[in-house]
Amino acid sequence: MRLYLLPFAGGSARSYGAWPEALSEIAEAVPLDTPDKGRPYLDAPETLSIEEMGARIASQIASETKPYALFGHSMGALMAFEAVRALIRKNARLPHLMIVSAHRAPHQPLDRRMLHPLSDNDFDAELAAYSGTPKEVLENSEMMDFVRPTLRRDFRACETYRYSEDTALPVPLASIGGIDDPEVSAEDLEAWARHSRHFLGSRTLPGGHFYFQNALSSMTSEIERLIAEAGVPA
Repeated sequence: MRLYLLPFAGGSARSYGAWPEALSEIAEAVPLDTPDKGRPYLDAPETLSIEEMGARIASQIASETKPYALFGHSMGALMAFEAVRALIRKNARLPHLMIVSAHRAPHQPLDRRMLHPLSDNDFDAELAAYSGTPKEVLENSEMMDFVRPTLRRDFRACETYRYSEDTALPVPLASIGGIDDPEVSAEDLEAWARHSRHFLGSRTLPGGHFYFQNALSSMTSEIERLIAEAGVPA
């Protein structure tokens, strides 16, 4: 089966560099970029909503003929959710499993201040708390000037996202997060139960928002367990 990996805010397919090899005995991991129409960073539009991202992901995978699953971390969790909704509208083949990581459920409102309108210095300081942007990038002003517009766009997409009520997805869904994630609690992860007719439960693993960075083997074991529980065909 294939496992499509959807990126977090400011991330790309390269963010999942080690995953294909780590998952090779379990699935064919296919990292995806944020679905810009142009070159990431260079041609990235100033605004791109989560719904638009989800619709573009759905267009990329709508012709899939193999059994497949979706994994989305942080912003990627919302992208996966809206991609499945778009696939349903297209009457396309649906994933056998959706794993959402480190994001509150779609119906839950944002319970912190918005980051995307902050000054550059304040935005960068808040970004450092997430541990997703390498320190060498955060400390390089020229590099930050290059990547910050895309980061702002992605944070804007997440922070302005508004859930539209609909029926629960006909797709097995599981949620995972970090025990020490200051943004996403165990209760937030469990709240995803509302959005699937076959909720496989939630689980927290050691670490913060990017809990899997130093525990990829634990992450792959959890994915293997969920694939088996969802009954995804070989």
